[in-house]
Amino acid sequence: MRHTTSVIGGILPSVAFILSWACAPQPQDTHPLVSRIDSVVEMFLEKGEAPSYAVGIRLGEDFVFTRGYGLADLEHQVSATHQSVYRIASLTKQFTATAVLQLVERGLIGLEDDVREYLPDLSTRGHHVTIHHLLTHTSGVPSYTGLSAFEERVRLDLSHDALVDLIEEEPFDFLPGEALRYSNSGYYLLGMIIEAVSGQSYAEYLEEHIFRPLGMERSAYCSVEAIVPNRAKGYSREDQEWSNAEAISMVNPFAAGGVCSTVGDLLKWQNALSQHLILNEDSSRKMTQRATLNDGSETPYGYGIVITEFDGYQKYAFRGGITGFGSALTFTPELGLTIAVLTNSDQADPVELEVTLARMIAEWTTGET
Repeated sequence: MRHTTSVIGGILPSVAFILSWACAPQPQDTHPLVSRIDSVVEMFLEKGEAPSYAVGIRLGEDFVFTRGYGLADLEHQVSATHQSVYRIASLTKQFTATAVLQLVERGLIGLEDDVREYLPDLSTRGHHVTIHHLLTHTSGVPSYTGLSAFEERVRLDLSHDALVDLIEEEPFDFLPGEALRYSNSGYYLLGMIIEAVSGQSYAEYLEEHIFRPLGMERSAYCSVEAIVPNRAKGYSREDQEWSNAEAISMVNPFAAGGVCSTVGDLLKWQNALSQHLILNEDSSRKMTQRATLNDGSETPYGYGIVITEFDGYQKYAFRGGITGFGSALTFTPELGLTIAVLTNSDQADPVELEVTLARMIAEWTTGET
């Protein structure tokens, strides 16, 4: 199986270093973890649940690894590499949450502001829905991706007004702050607020304020019209046969799931969050704070991040899924471990691979294997 590798040493202390890393030569390495990682991923490939995986791993100050496995394009037999560009689906929500917090830092948005201050035509059925509610999936606004009316229009490029009309036709799932229910609608509305406050399109905002400053040169809003070098194609499988994934409009995922990226860029992204390079320390902390419901109970969600654990370690995690693609990104602070997994299959579980890699690496670092 042909694959490419990028492994370098050194901590990433600044945006300038990140930019130099993006352009640096990518040497072969002899780190003992590499063969172990290869064995794990190739085992998953042999299961036949995905044509390809791309894996990015950062461990502490001296191990940064990116590699592609399998085929990014079945029809043309194009191998996946560390530069393969995948749809990352709901990992997009971390960028949306960060954009909102940047606007908060500039004094243009307040987390407890009512969303109708920025979207005055939006009907909230008399409920007080805040920016915080949208960020933490506690708004009660029904998720548009679960509506039959949306499923009938999934291939159409819907305008903001057309999509919001679908949401407004549905009753709230619960009163704001009363419960937790994952809602793509909340992040769609946040994207609209970013556009209203910044005066830029969502795609333009991410490019100017996040991707370009961090040197994330292979990340952008997914465009079906643009020529994207190393773009992976998405697939579905039925009765052991692969097929091209069902066509959908990439306009509609918007700020809830519309970004494309690579594992290398996602490692840069997680490093920027943990090193406070893109948000100040207070804002970064908000990203990883569990939301509190009206009754005082906590949820596992922060802003675009789930706070969870594995084998006794606290872990910040998120996953994404969209037609033809799956994604996972995690950070385990105690180990200094970041893992990004991207795949061009909607049948594979990138989280299963991430957990297997995390457990293997944790055991290796503690000398248990």
